[in-house]
Amino acid sequence: MFARILAGSASRDGESVARISHLSRFPVVLIGVVAAFALAATTAKAAATAAPAASCTPHPYAYAGLYSNRPAQGIQAVVTALAPAQVSDGHVAGWIGVGGTHVGPGGQAEWLQTGVNTMVGGDSELYVEITQPGRPIRYVTVASGIAPGTAYRLAVSQLPKKPGWWQVLVNGKPAIAPVQLPGSSRFQPMAMSESWNGGTPGCNGFEYRFNHLRILNSGSWHAMTDASALTDLGYKIISRTSDGFTALSA
Repeated sequence: MFARILAGSASRDGESVARISHLSRFPVVLIGVVAAFALAATTAKAAATAAPAASCTPHPYAYAGLYSNRPAQGIQAVVTALAPAQVSDGHVAGWIGVGGTHVGPGGQAEWLQTGVNTMVGGDSELYVEITQPGRPIRYVTVASGIAPGTAYRLAVSQLPKKPGWWQVLVNGKPAIAPVQLPGSSRFQPMAMSESWNGGTPGCNGFEYRFNHLRILNSGSWHAMTDASALTDLGYKIISRTSDGFTALSA
């Protein structure tokens, strides 16, 4: 249900960045809705509602997060919405994943991601989004009614000895069946927050924490130390360490 972040090198707002992909302008196929997923999610005390920035980028999509500067076989993080999102139009999300809008075979869209999403007028959801070449985007609701402060241990990783096949884990358990992404061995993992303004000039508010951020290389998980930041006007990252960061509207 999400989509953009351009793959490859691009420039915007005076910054040269690698773009990605996510939620909302392509057709969406809802392939599964689970009201309650049997997770051992941790709930912390949530802050006040996340205030939107006074001004933000005029572009429909805005991002704040990190992307790896080198390919890897997976990414994992504990993702928490620290405060209730304030969504005037469109949606906001905090997610981890691989792929992009033009990185698949023949420049097609191809990605796999999981995270927390809040749409205008709706509750927060834990979701998985799958985009494969030549197929409609598939959006899977893993759990709905997510309370702010609830932490989920998420992972998107390539299956051992099966190049091009990926899995999504939520608190150590498979959330969906394995997904094939042709040519994905060169993908650079990312941990991102996202706002889509629904085609209006307004700004949305969110605050997401990414803890225990790791990437998978040569069969082992390592801190994501070789990474670059992407921040659009009105959104930023703070409290960045080798373990993670916080992305928020500001």
